[in-house]
Amino acid sequence: WNALHWATQFSKKSAEIVIALLNHSTTNINVINQQEKTYGFTPLDKAYRRLSKLQQTRNRTKQDNEEHVIYHIINAILLKGGVSIIHH
Repeated sequence: WNALHWATQFSKKSAEIVIALLNHSTTNINVINQQEKTYGFTPLDKAYRRLSKLQQTRNRTKQDNEEHVIYHIINAILLKGGVSIIHH
């Protein structure tokens, strides 16, 4: 895991920290697409998995708010060249 993996998985109220990490001077395509060791997920994979799990919940208000944040995160990562190994 790197900081982008963590922020992608746990940012619930805003995409700001993910965007800040993506725009950081030390962030490059290797950081954006780094695969974590256990399952090989990239930060974008983490976002897609989180979205899928959220869409299965029954709390519609929570889902709507958090879903918006996750879509913002996904779009930000895609704009920086992020790739997914599980979502094509």
